[in-house]
Amino acid sequence: MSACKHTVAASLAAIGLAFAAAAPAQVVITQASVMAGGITAGDTPGFPATLDTTGSYILGSNLNSAGLSAITISGRNVSLNLNGFTVDGGNRCEANFGLPSTGNDCHFTKADELALIDIVGPHARVRNGSVIGSTGKGISVWGENANPEHIFSGHQLSDLVIAHNRDYGLYVVDQGGQVSNVKAYLNGSVGLFLSLETGVENLSVSRNGEYGIYSNGRLNGRQIVSTLNGVDGVFSDSGLLSLAESSFNANDGFYGSTILANSGAYGNGMNGVEFSNLTHETVLVDNVARSYIAGIGGCYARLYRETSSTVSPQVQGGTPLHGSVTTCP
Repeated sequence: MSACKHTVAASLAAIGLAFAAAAPAQVVITQASVMAGGITAGDTPGFPATLDTTGSYILGSNLNSAGLSAITISGRNVSLNLNGFTVDGGNRCEANFGLPSTGNDCHFTKADELALIDIVGPHARVRNGSVIGSTGKGISVWGENANPEHIFSGHQLSDLVIAHNRDYGLYVVDQGGQVSNVKAYLNGSVGLFLSLETGVENLSVSRNGEYGIYSNGRLNGRQIVSTLNGVDGVFSDSGLLSLAESSFNANDGFYGSTILANSGAYGNGMNGVEFSNLTHETVLVDNVARSYIAGIGGCYARLYRETSSTVSPQVQGGTPLHGSVTTCP
């Protein structure tokens, strides 16, 4: 090898070492380190662990907070990898198998004003683990205290199991966030409460005490399954959902002005789809009341319907488009 090539190789190696030295290490959080305190400059001994400094954090053990908040994220641009571990507050909810057969026994029980993971800093990312057993909420993003900067801070929550929390499983006030690959079940109130402009993908929600998914604004996403929840499977004011199923919920499968495509509603206690602005290529089977109720000015196309319900009309309101309703034999 020439001297020039030796020089270039040495220079590249030196640059690589410099970058490696400059890269911040992940801070490991364990039950013992929480009890000791000092995880960040503002962290005091005991729960909750306070992450008030920008950086990357990773769990090195399960955290058992016994009815307390476990982690508060107040720093900017904090990344928290649960690393397959569980943050556990000790509460458990049992499914209702009698009447009602939807929801769980934590519904209507008194919940505490806390969250196992309480996010009050902008641009947080939480992923890869379980958040279960809170006596209040599982994960809260901004709670009731968001200012305009916070509201559009764009959090990312992914690859999570959120269950057995006495109040909401996930409570998001942040707008423009992303929620993906999340399972939320057996939460006492709403499984996933999502704010305006949330993008979602691959969500599975079941047996939550109230709504499976509740959005107070535009909800856009795909690959959603919502079953056996105590009120509606999916409630959303607007947005676009595709490849979604909402079945065997106590009330409606889908409620609200959402555009719905390539989806299905089966065996819900009231209507399959209610007040949608546009529903396309959707299967509606054995919903107790009506199969489809259009929103004001709504329309529909290619609905596939099968039901033993005597409620009439099964498709109420809206403008039918080409190939609108097919009744299965």
